[in-house]
Amino acid sequence: MFRARLIKHGLEQKTLELVMERLRELGLLKAGGRQRTDSTHVLTAVRTLNRMEFVGETLRAVLEALAVAVPTWLSGLVTAEWAERYGPRVDDYRFPKGEEVREEWFRQVGEDGFFLMEAVYAPAAPCWLREIEAVQVLRRAWIQQYHRDEKGVRWREGKDLPPVHHRLCSPYDTDARWGIKRGSGWTGYKAHLTETCEPDVPHVITQVATTDAVVADTEMTEPVHQTLTDRDLLPEVHVVDAGYTTAALFVSAHERGRELLGPAPHDSSLQSRQNQGFSRGDFTID
Repeated sequence: MFRARLIKHGLEQKTLELVMERLRELGLLKAGGRQRTDSTHVLTAVRTLNRMEFVGETLRAVLEALAVAVPTWLSGLVTAEWAERYGPRVDDYRFPKGEEVREEWFRQVGEDGFFLMEAVYAPAAPCWLREIEAVQVLRRAWIQQYHRDEKGVRWREGKDLPPVHHRLCSPYDTDARWGIKRGSGWTGYKAHLTETCEPDVPHVITQVATTDAVVADTEMTEPVHQTLTDRDLLPEVHVVDAGYTTAALFVSAHERGRELLGPAPHDSSLQSRQNQGFSRGDFTID
């Protein structure tokens, strides 16, 4: 709860600014010099779910919420089969084996979810049921995971799924996303930290930014520079890895009188992948 209040009022930045102001007074922090930025993954405090687990747990979560809010209303809708399917938490549930059996399970869960939403949004249902957070999560999740038309309920596949930066990963943290960094995947967020790296003074964190796990590091290079400029802490040399560099960012930094120091992005061109023709590595700049 303390962390939630801290973030809600933006006090984490206020605390950092107070510390940096004191370091300025002591002569340990100033503009110029060298600073470096890197990112690390931040795990969300929920279990990582595959798609089958996600839809099952999402429907179970909304049933739990409705059982507390309107137990009598809900008891008139669900059957003993629902209790068997959605009673256990997903980590206690034994999912059916076999492709055809699983496809049938997907379809059944989809139909149950749509049936429940129709009941919630029916004119006779209490209007406030639609405002329950778990109901809103169910509605978003079913739009993302299922089709429903004259052919019935179908599981979305491949390119028919929404982009990963929009796709829910957990019914309990709707901001968490699935990210991959250096081949390692996780559900949650990404933290970008910038610190001074002069050899003769203590290293000090000057900027912290938290993003969705799917936000590319290159999208944060300019925002980091802008924040440091606003704090009068912009370095002369900004040291980064290849995740924070593009040709445009190198040029932009040079035009503004600073150096973005880091390796060029990996060459992903067709020539480089197929080792045919001329790729970027075949040329040098005079």
